[in-house]
Amino acid sequence: MAFATPYYDPKFKNLAKSYPNPAIVQKSVKKNVEETIRRIGAFGNIIFETSDKKILTFDGFTQKVSGRWATHERIGLKPKQEFTGPGLRTISFNITLNAIHGVKPREMLENLEKIVESGTANTLVIGTKAVGENKWILKEISETWDVIFNKGELFKATLSLSLEEYL
Repeated sequence: MAFATPYYDPKFKNLAKSYPNPAIVQKSVKKNVEETIRRIGAFGNIIFETSDKKILTFDGFTQKVSGRWATHERIGLKPKQEFTGPGLRTISFNITLNAIHGVKPREMLENLEKIVESGTANTLVIGTKAVGENKWILKEISETWDVIFNKGELFKATLSLSLEEYL
């Protein structure tokens, strides 16, 4: 971004002060770009990101979109189907929590478990866009504790999350 600075003229004294300092603007833009690059998405207070200090990503992202159908039995004929409306969308994906990547697996598990058990609906964001038009509820978590150290310290865990559209 280039900013023009007017030549010195007493009439422009206040105008020159209103121009942003290019160094500050450049630093701010750089910070926002770095934030966007490292941030993959979010679900509530769970931030999916990659940086020098933390890697929390997901894989196997699957979305299921369906319709609702009623089947009416008919004597001597094949059943007749009737579309009754759209079904609730579902999403599933896997997360690997690994302490070597700056994530605290036990803390993250407890956070996700609270989301499931409280029934909190959150917006799911991938990149800069919300997924779907509605919020999502975390219906289910399946946990595999892969590596446990001395005194029960959880070092690595693999999770499968199931979300459902919330209206």
